[in-house]
Amino acid sequence: MSLHPLLLKTLHQLTDIPLPDGIVYYDKAILGSAVLFGMTTDLSLTVVDTTTTPPTTDTSRLSWATSLFYFGMLAGLYPMSFALQRFDIGRVLGGVVILWGGICMLTAAVTSYQGLYAQRFFLGFVESIVPTGFMCIVAGYYTQQEQSLRQSWWFSSTGLFTIIGGALNYGFAQISGVGCIAGSIFICWRGC
Repeated sequence: MSLHPLLLKTLHQLTDIPLPDGIVYYDKAILGSAVLFGMTTDLSLTVVDTTTTPPTTDTSRLSWATSLFYFGMLAGLYPMSFALQRFDIGRVLGGVVILWGGICMLTAAVTSYQGLYAQRFFLGFVESIVPTGFMCIVAGYYTQQEQSLRQSWWFSSTGLFTIIGGALNYGFAQISGVGCIAGSIFICWRGC
């Protein structure tokens, strides 16, 4: 079945918006913003050694929280890629996005650095399939000549969302008591 050229052009313009691709990377950068809002103190991610002069601060717990995300990606890469090859791509990615959203929302439930470790690991595990899945979608939807431009937009949206994410984080910091509601709406919108 062939689509009308005008309809195909309109569909391409709608899907060329880098918004969905950049949102995936927003959760990676959000840990750095959370540090600015006091997460290191709340979760004891930094340890101050007062026995030395001057006192030293050990941030290895924060470094481990960042690293565990990527360890989760490494652990999830094989089983998630296997699932992507064996099952329908839409169902696999749909389920992963819903699971990803739930794990993102669980960040608000973390009360210790050990809980953050577990949350970051599983976030990396489910997110390990996203780059591969998106590349499969791009390869199946666009012509070969259009693919390189779309792939570069996708990877460039990471930098764009680092900037936009900072502005969003500032805005969320100015509002008290609606963080979980705003996050839930965001995840529901992303999942649809």
